[in-house]
Amino acid sequence: GLETVTVDGEAVETLHVRLRGLESGGTRGSSLSELWFLPGTNLPVRWVEQRDTTSDSRIGEVQYSESFEATLLSLRPGS
Repeated sequence: GLETVTVDGEAVETLHVRLRGLESGGTRGSSLSELWFLPGTNLPVRWVEQRDTTSDSRIGEVQYSESFEATLLSLRPGS
């Protein structure tokens, strides 16, 4: 849905999209991606990602986890 995000001190109306993923087979796990887009564009204003997986290997199960958050610093190119 629509949500306000602050970019460089400016309130910006964005479209918030949440994606959940599940993996099965040799690699099992889940992920959650949240993206806030500037409406009418493909420009992500904010992106939060979390992924946790377990994979089979010769030495046993291997666990992997990653998370990150990225936020646009400015709506004006070159600023």
